[in-house]
Amino acid sequence: MTTTAAPTPWPTSDQVIAALGTMQDRDDLHPNWRSVLGRLRQDAERHTALRAARELLHRERQTLAGETDAGRPRPSGALAVFDAIAKVGELETMALCRYVCCGQAALELVATGGAPASWSEPLPGERPRLDGDEQPLPPEPGGMPGDLRVPEALADAPGVDLLHVALRQFNAITAAEDEWEELFGCNDYCADYEDGCGGGPHIPEHMIDEAREIEREMDRAPEYLADYADAAAWTLTHGLRDRLRPTVGAQGPRGGES
Repeated sequence: MTTTAAPTPWPTSDQVIAALGTMQDRDDLHPNWRSVLGRLRQDAERHTALRAARELLHRERQTLAGETDAGRPRPSGALAVFDAIAKVGELETMALCRYVCCGQAALELVATGGAPASWSEPLPGERPRLDGDEQPLPPEPGGMPGDLRVPEALADAPGVDLLHVALRQFNAITAAEDEWEELFGCNDYCADYEDGCGGGPHIPEHMIDEAREIEREMDRAPEYLADYADAAAWTLTHGLRDRLRPTVGAQGPRGGES
C-alpha cells in the first residue's frame, strides 16, 4: 500500500522568524550558512514589522475618514496618514524584495551542494535588481537563476512542498489577468467605433462587482511574494537544513570574519 505524505502546515511569520533564529544559533551548521540565516531573519523581521505598521495605518485612516469636527470632515488627518501609508509601503516593498531574493539565492546555492564563500558578502543574486529609478524590482516566477523557482536539483527533494504550493499561487494571478482581458479588454466591437474605443477597459455596469473581484486577485502579487519568501525560509530551516552542515574539510568563516 502506498501512502502520501501529509502536506506541510503553512507557518506563520512568527514561526518562520523563530525557526531562523534557532537555526542561526546551531553550531552544527556551516558558519557561513549561519550568517545567511541571520540576514534572512533580519529581512523577515523588517518586512513583518513594516507590514504590520502599514495595516495599522490603514485602520487609522479608516477611523479618521469617519471623524467629524463640528459636523465637518477632517481630511487633513486622513491625508497625512495616507501619505504615511505610501511611505511605509515603499519600505515594505524594499524589505520584501530583500527577503525573497535572499531566500531564493540561498536555494540556488543549496541546489549546487555548496556553501557560502563568505561570512559577510552577499550571495550571488541576494541583492534585488533595481529599475531605472533605483527602486527594487520584485522577482517573478521563471526558469532562470534569480527567478522564483525550485531549482531542478531540489524539485523532488523531500521537504520542499511549500515552495511548490507558493509558486502555484502565482498561477491564479495569471489566470485573473487573462480573465480580465477576455471580459473587459478591447474586442471585435471596438473596431466599429469611428473615433476609437478609448482603449478600455470596457466594464458594463452589471459586471462592476465581478471586475472588482478579479482586480483583487490580480493585486495579490505582494501577498504571494511574501508567502514564497516564508516558504523559502521555512524550507531552508526544515526540509533542507541537513544540507547546510559543513562538509569534510570545510573552512571556517571567510570574508573578514574569523
